[in-house]
Amino acid sequence: MASIYAIKSKNGITKFYGDITYNGNRYRKCLATNKKSALLELNKFEHEIFTSLLSEPSTPKIEVNKAYWDFLRNLELSGVKDIKIGVLPRLKRFYEYLINIRIIYLEDITPIHIQTFLNKRRKTRVMQGTRIISTSSVNREIQVIKRFLSYCVSMQMIDRNPALAIQYFKKDNTKQRFYFSDEHTRAVLENAEEFRDFLYFLLHTGLRPTDTFTLKPKHISNGYLKLQMNKTGDYLNIPLSESIMDIIKPRLINEFIFPEIDTSWNKKQCLKNVRKNFEPDFVRKNNINLHTFRHTYAHNMLNKGVPKEVLQTLLGHRSIKTTEIYANWV
Repeated sequence: MASIYAIKSKNGITKFYGDITYNGNRYRKCLATNKKSALLELNKFEHEIFTSLLSEPSTPKIEVNKAYWDFLRNLELSGVKDIKIGVLPRLKRFYEYLINIRIIYLEDITPIHIQTFLNKRRKTRVMQGTRIISTSSVNREIQVIKRFLSYCVSMQMIDRNPALAIQYFKKDNTKQRFYFSDEHTRAVLENAEEFRDFLYFLLHTGLRPTDTFTLKPKHISNGYLKLQMNKTGDYLNIPLSESIMDIIKPRLINEFIFPEIDTSWNKKQCLKNVRKNFEPDFVRKNNINLHTFRHTYAHNMLNKGVPKEVLQTLLGHRSIKTTEIYANWV
């Protein structure tokens, strides 16, 4: 976009300047002392700018395949194993989609490609059943794609992140989240075996499983749980009950409070242990997982008359609106 503007100096002489904006860069130049001459000079100025831009050496194209493996290698070097477990399968699906539609270079990825992939994911059936992938799962895939392409931008593989235009899907908060009844919790804890302490802790603190996996003795201080939450980065500082402290105290000699769930295989076994107490159809219908203990804790606390503002602090919610989702069902 090219334009002309005039500036009058102190001695009364008016000078006309050219202003050209291209690809986010702005170029300005004094052209003449009258508008007619300035218009002629503006054409020359435009020609100079575009000629110089075209003569600049082009940046070599980076292949999607190279960027994909560089990103995973960087992730591995960071040493965050749990994050890699979640990132790898989600990013792999997007990578295979790009290969299938013959996208070879990073710079050829457009927001339309990403949106089309996500729309297909939302319609994907699970285990040949009728359940559609949840909105939360698709949003996590968006997060991974954004992170991958942001890495590519930071490493100067591409100039812009095409995923910035992608919006997260809105969750349907009208549906009540499943929580365990007293009968359910009794059955789960009675059959929990080596995972009983871990599950009891989830049930009576409401802490997210991802934070509990990496809980260390340094996070326990004078009967309080103090840590930075993985999901939001906010700090949590909440009191622990005597029954929870009785479980934790013998474990303070370990590197992690719950070493029985320190590997991905152990985490899967723990979830399998919980789900074995219910029929498979019931598990699928209610999406029973380790996060269900957090829903149960919230429901139980509200049933005991705990104000939603207090529960917000105990759960570490940034917004009271998130806590109100539970409050509206009780």
